[in-house]
Amino acid sequence: MELTILSDSPLSLLAPVVAIILAVTTRKVLLSLGAGIVIGALLLADLNPLNGLRAVYEGFLSVFWREVPDISNIYILLFLLMLGMISSLISVSGGEAGHLASGHVSVSELDQEHS
Repeated sequence: MELTILSDSPLSLLAPVVAIILAVTTRKVLLSLGAGIVIGALLLADLNPLNGLRAVYEGFLSVFWREVPDISNIYILLFLLMLGMISSLISVSGGEAGHLASGHVSVSELDQEHS
């Protein structure tokens, strides 16, 4: 399978720009990242969906199942997974509701409420 080299092309910016725009507009980060991966794979494979899918699959395998695995890649992925879990926990528990509330509360106002 021959992949296209896009490092000198402005098309190399298409996948991340689409992913960022989708993430901001839809607020669905995983869907947006998936769309960016699909677009990037299609660009690398000259818009051939089967070769693009094969490139994604081989890229995934190269991260996790190599002859000599690079443990730092796995550590980075585990860190990002834990970071996402913590941010979801904060969101589900209502931690962002105080930050998004209208008006700002100063420390002196909080001290007055508790005394």
